Amino acid sequence: MDTIEVHLVNSISTASTTFFNALGDLKELHSEAAESVRRIQTLRNELDALDKEVVTQGVEILHKHRIQENLRQLGDVVTQLRQIVDGVANCEALVDAGEIDEALDSIDSLEDLIAGEVDQSGEEALTIQYRDLQGALALRGVDADLAALRFRIGKAYETKFVNILLGDVRRHVEQTNHSEVLLRWSNAASRAKGGHARSPSVFPSYLSQTDELKSQLLPTMMGLERSHYVAAATATYRESLLREVRNLIRRPLPSSNDDDNESMMSSSTAGGGKRLSNQEKSSLLARNLRAMDPGDAETLLTTVYVGVTETLRRLTTQTKIIMEVAMSAVDPMGLDGIRSPPFRSPMNSPRPDRYPANPALASSELYEELHKTLDVANLLGQAIDVAIEKIVKVLKVRSEQATSLPTISSSATLLSIYTLQTNASLFQAGAAPLSKLWLMVTSGILCRRIAMQRCRSLHRAWSQTNGRSKTSRRRTRSSWRRFLMQLRTIMQLGQRGPKSGSRIASWTLWRTN
Repeated sequence: MDTIEVHLVNSISTASTTFFNALGDLKELHSEAAESVRRIQTLRNELDALDKEVVTQGVEILHKHRIQENLRQLGDVVTQLRQIVDGVANCEALVDAGEIDEALDSIDSLEDLIAGEVDQSGEEALTIQYRDLQGALALRGVDADLAALRFRIGKAYETKFVNILLGDVRRHVEQTNHSEVLLRWSNAASRAKGGHARSPSVFPSYLSQTDELKSQLLPTMMGLERSHYVAAATATYRESLLREVRNLIRRPLPSSNDDDNESMMSSSTAGGGKRLSNQEKSSLLARNLRAMDPGDAETLLTTVYVGVTETLRRLTTQTKIIMEVAMSAVDPMGLDGIRSPPFRSPMNSPRPDRYPANPALASSELYEELHKTLDVANLLGQAIDVAIEKIVKVLKVRSEQATSLPTISSSATLLSIYTLQTNASLFQAGAAPLSKLWLMVTSGILCRRIAMQRCRSLHRAWSQTNGRSKTSRRRTRSSWRRFLMQLRTIMQLGQRGPKSGSRIASWTLWRTN
């Protein structure tokens, strides 16, 4: 036992040093852990303070920066809106002042401004970021205002367009030499009958002065195309030309209130200054027409026929010029060379229709629109229908004076020549309804006049056959029979209406026999 105890004591004494050393180390570790916990707590406190002082304040700063940017953008938009409002007022002032070219440029610039496509060259533009405001509620009224301004500009260009073309027609009719026209008709009639008449080698007047007309029409057509008013302008031109045809027939007519001035003054005085009614004016005009001598009547018909045919001739030339100028207005490179394209933003344009990518396609669409709106063949037909209504009335008023003439004056010859010439020339231009006018004239009043003259001549021939040979009487009897057959044919054709195409043949046959 003693030995064991001694051994245990020795072992314990040996291990006690290590044990106590471990206890000391454990105590130190515990102290270090407590210190680390304290330091971590201190670090947490410092991080909390840093979070409050740095992160939160940084977020607030970023939020304030965002607010500032939004305010700047709002200021840019307000500035852009102010420029738009000022631009609309400027456009209205230009339109009111009649400066439609500048107004149209301002409208185009204003539309670019609304779309945010502005040339970034000005000092103010460098500090402003323009935006697309086409969908803004505040600009709904601006779109309507711009449409109204474009309409007014289009009407102004339309007025210039119609005035240029009608002025050209009137100038051409006034400068036309009636003698040359009648000579041309006579030569055309001779060629139609198989003759060999040669016309003087003179350049046709209805094909002259085209360069001047093109130079006048080009800026107007460009304005019409930019204001989207081409179709409306051409429709107005059609109506104005028809009115001009009516006026061509109305101008040479004698006045409806210059006859018997004293009675007119007394009647107006008795009526308390009351103006004449349309029926009274018509009766006075008819009386003045009947009072005209044959020479004046022939001059009147010559003036009317020359004016109508030269107007229609010039119309065919004008339509070709309008088409050429319209193509140049859409794609002006052929006239002015390469032009600088308008500024466009790098992004895709929100309004691609304002900048056609294919000028050839735009030219084709404009050509089709013009061709459809003008409809030259239909316009010629309507013009001839208008001439039918007016000329036939004049001829009917003078029917008694025409039939009472002893011989066929040059007015009938003028009609026959004009019939041949106009049917040969304008039918090629597509004026199919042209025959209606001249067939009505030749199958009506003039045929009656020629029938009476033919009856007189045959009656004289028959009365002179007494005492002559049987051959002479047989020849005269055959002429009477042929005349009666032709007269019956003309009466049958007259019952079919003015569109019977065989009237010219019957008329020509009657004239030659």
